[in-house]
Amino acid sequence: MARILIVDDSPTMRQLLAACLAPLSPDCAEASTGLEAVERLSIEPFDLVFLDINMPDMDGVEVVSFLKTHPSLAKIPVVMVTTRAEPGLRERLLAQGVDRYITKPFDPSAVLQAARDLLPAGG
Repeated sequence: MARILIVDDSPTMRQLLAACLAPLSPDCAEASTGLEAVERLSIEPFDLVFLDINMPDMDGVEVVSFLKTHPSLAKIPVVMVTTRAEPGLRERLLAQGVDRYITKPFDPSAVLQAARDLLPAGG
């Protein structure tokens, strides 16, 4: 079973994403802040991360930067799921190593498809 970490400060959004991803990972792990995500990623193995940008203490951009500068974590695919859609943001994040960029509100099938595309074969 795939190990997916959902990082969002909104409990409702974490529940929605977990419901979308249930066919691939019926028990997604969750973090409510960027700092909590970094702590979990440092001690637990994950196959995929769904990440919000706007969070307390450490935003999603800082989490991506942390992941991409640590060799043991750099290959974990990241899907940014955010309300932010200002010009150039998507391109900047993709250049920093984000694998997919999904805006809220999202189509549940797009979330599931992104996970299927990014998880190792057999996810």
